[in-house]
Amino acid sequence: AEWRAKLARPNKTAKSYAMDKTYLLNDHVDHKLFGVGLVVSLINPDKISVFFQDGLKTMKCGLS
Repeated sequence: AEWRAKLARPNKTAKSYAMDKTYLLNDHVDHKLFGVGLVVSLINPDKISVFFQDGLKTMKCGLS
């Protein structure tokens, strides 16, 4: 229920997740394994916290 409430934002398109992409707070992310999630925290330039249906995951990002 909490996961659905966080993702219940109209007109938000999920970005496909890739480690070389960058994300902003509140972006929706579509991950091949975890599904659609919401960026809830920017940890440092190369990590984000994403809230998925299965829970919170730390993801790498912005790697080139």
